[in-house]
Amino acid sequence: MTPMTTRIDCILIALLAAVAVPALAQDKVGVVNPAKVFNEMNETKDIQAKLEQERKNLQVEEQRRRSELTRLKQERDVLKVDSPQYREKSQQLLQQAIAFEAWGKIAQADLARTQKTQMFNIFSKIEKAVQTLAQRKGLDLVVAEQRPDLNPETLENLTVDQLRAILNQRDVLYRTDRVDITQDVINLLNQEYGPGGAGATPPAPAP
Repeated sequence: MTPMTTRIDCILIALLAAVAVPALAQDKVGVVNPAKVFNEMNETKDIQAKLEQERKNLQVEEQRRRSELTRLKQERDVLKVDSPQYREKSQQLLQQAIAFEAWGKIAQADLARTQKTQMFNIFSKIEKAVQTLAQRKGLDLVVAEQRPDLNPETLENLTVDQLRAILNQRDVLYRTDRVDITQDVINLLNQEYGPGGAGATPPAPAP
């Protein structure tokens, strides 16, 4: 290789580097904490309140059904074991017990399915809001930040393996506040949801 060829190669490499550096510098990155967005969305809070009410309603119904089983058992136990009435009450008690167990499984499955559906829908809205803001701000990449809270009190209650697992979840080790669009995402979602929620009754038209 001649000195002239080497010099030309060096110039070409320098030119390519000069072109590549500005291109990389133009890439804009944003960071979002999905867990924080999820917890601070007004829609999430409303859903959690509704789910809590559903759980309370299920507890009331469960107690009612248990009381009914207790009543049937008490009525049966005062009868003679070899009497037709005892056999009839035993059959009735067995049917009620089977129905109670089936009801409990169905109720729990319905509640779990509702929670999973709502969680998926919420995440889809978060994803859409992030995309909207990224386009507005001209961002090329938005990273989902996982930053579990740690403090001296929580450290005392963690094993070494648990702490290691938590630290391994942290996927952003350093960032400036300038790239964090978490609050912007929260504000956009709450604005779209509205003060009265998605199910709020729209105001009547002006006469």
